[in-house]
Amino acid sequence: MDTKEGCHFDKETGLTEGLPCEGVIVPPTLESISGQRYDAIVLGAGYAGLVAARDLATRGHKVLLLEARDRIGGRTWTSVIEGYPYEMGGTWVHWGQPHIWTELSKYDMVDQLEDSAKGLPGVQHSTSYYFEHGKRTVSLAEDADNLKTALTAFCDVDGELGKTVLPIPHKPFAAATEFTKWDQISAAERFDQIKDRLTPDQQGILLSTIVTASGASADQLAFTEILRWWALSGYDSEAYMAYVIKWKLKCGQTGLSLRIFRDALASGSLSYRFSTLAKRIDQSGGQVTVTTSNGSQHVASYLVCTIPLNTLNDVVFNPPLSRNKVLAAAKGQVNLCVKAHAEVAGTDQRSWWGIAYNKRPGMMAGAFGDGLTPAGNTHLVSFSLNGAFQNTADRGFAEMKTAYEEFTSAEIKRLLYHPWAQDPLSKGTWAMYGPGFATRFKRDLQASQGRVHFASADWADGWHGFIDGAIEQGIRAATKVSTELQKVPSARL
Repeated sequence: MDTKEGCHFDKETGLTEGLPCEGVIVPPTLESISGQRYDAIVLGAGYAGLVAARDLATRGHKVLLLEARDRIGGRTWTSVIEGYPYEMGGTWVHWGQPHIWTELSKYDMVDQLEDSAKGLPGVQHSTSYYFEHGKRTVSLAEDADNLKTALTAFCDVDGELGKTVLPIPHKPFAAATEFTKWDQISAAERFDQIKDRLTPDQQGILLSTIVTASGASADQLAFTEILRWWALSGYDSEAYMAYVIKWKLKCGQTGLSLRIFRDALASGSLSYRFSTLAKRIDQSGGQVTVTTSNGSQHVASYLVCTIPLNTLNDVVFNPPLSRNKVLAAAKGQVNLCVKAHAEVAGTDQRSWWGIAYNKRPGMMAGAFGDGLTPAGNTHLVSFSLNGAFQNTADRGFAEMKTAYEEFTSAEIKRLLYHPWAQDPLSKGTWAMYGPGFATRFKRDLQASQGRVHFASADWADGWHGFIDGAIEQGIRAATKVSTELQKVPSARL
């Protein structure tokens, strides 16, 4: 089946919208107790929503899953084209990410892991630097040394590799005073503090790492956002790369999300509606009512809301959201980057990375070989600064094609991407915060309001913005709702 989402440019057929996706659910509606009150409604079928729905349904609670898209996965979905899986959103996982690893173990999918960054046998891996002070190509070892020096200097604010700021990375406010102090400064301000200790290449690789991680310029990003990834990865540059951009699934993320969805269905307690947009959420009389864009209403004892941060204010809540939730959603997370895929002729770029730091709009911050297609060509994945390729579809793809050709000097066979920043259901990619945002808003975003519980990777304690963070949030929300349902018999059907 094809989803309505995503854009694809093929050298032979030109530009089309919509991509193949096994996560499209047919039939789009299954309601076992229509017109009755559910134990819980779960709003959104990304990983947070899928896990919450599964955990509630398998505990015997009657659940209605409402999803505005025609597919599962939210900001994490796979499109298989000519036998090759392209991850349109979230991709990489690691055994050091506890929640995703539990899911892979649960469904016996550990063998699906493959090394995204593995080059071709016998081919020297190389990295090209595209910096304002010049372009050159270095060995993988030299590049790793440059990253280690730069990232360690950047994160070592205390002589202990940042451990006094984030001593327990999955508990971000464990050292609240230290964290709050460093959360107020931008990545640019921290860069200015240490840049004189770095070579021009090390400065360039650090700035590129910041942009690639966040999709934003260093002055827009909180320093603690990079420090958080660093701490979660064991305060080490080599581990940092392994945790965030090395291991992916052969079957694609949709393979895992389908397992979770089918597990929920097998319980017999799950109903669902896809292509159903929630517009209003009312709490009164010990129940929650969701009104959709077509005027239909659905009632439950509790609601798990997984709406992304940047779109949270697009739904009417009654009673209204707390002041800090409204302010946080209005401010939003800063990551509006473009993740794009290219199939390029031949295998030369499979063992290659390109790293750039250039303030020119449309310039890629990074691209690397991510696999070989069945046609024997290289799959490249790239990340660009906020604002890149955001013209109309035709112009945006023309700009992307030019950027790839400039970056790689390769023949482009196909391009594809999901324009997350323009997507009204996301308005951004994985969550990254501006200075002071976490300190001011994260705990308020996590807080429940009455019978509505909020679950999103965008405000997870640990790997927020990652698949692991989404699963963390889905588990917690389901546990809260299930506990309340069991505690108050009258809340149940």
